[in-house]
Amino acid sequence: MKSSTAAFFDEIGRRGHEPLLERVTASVRFDVGDEASVEHRLLRIDRGDIRITSEDVPADCTVTIGDELLDEIIHGRTGAMPAFLRGALLVEGNPEVLVLVQRLFPGHPARVTGAEAADLAGADTESAETASTASTTSAASTTSTASTASTASTASTPSDAGREASGTGGPPQ
Repeated sequence: MKSSTAAFFDEIGRRGHEPLLERVTASVRFDVGDEASVEHRLLRIDRGDIRITSEDVPADCTVTIGDELLDEIIHGRTGAMPAFLRGALLVEGNPEVLVLVQRLFPGHPARVTGAEAADLAGADTESAETASTASTTSAASTTSTASTASTASTASTPSDAGREASGTGGPPQ
């Protein structure tokens, strides 16, 4: 386990109580490493009170994750749920516990200060602008295609004209 990762878990353990988790009673075990070497960190949360041990015991949620990815999550370079959704980490048990525990990670919105938010926003501005431009271009293309299809579907045929002229809405007589 990287020293920064160990320091992160030590810091959480020293806090003892986390107000963001006052309504949570659960346990989550992080199995950190690779096939050759795995270290365990068990977080037991009881209404915000947190205890951390290195026990390898069953938990409500078990997260199997590599050193590098956990380091990226801890430093706010990626999120736990996006990593889970792309299959970069494995969750066994109740994934809702991971959603709650991710509040402890420094890059999580509940933890980010105003200055950190500005730094994070500045780093993502270029990619957000690119995504926005692509989305606008795609939306304009979709609107144009839908408009063309709509115009084509409302064009009158000779039989439609006969129905409209007769006022019956049925087939021409």
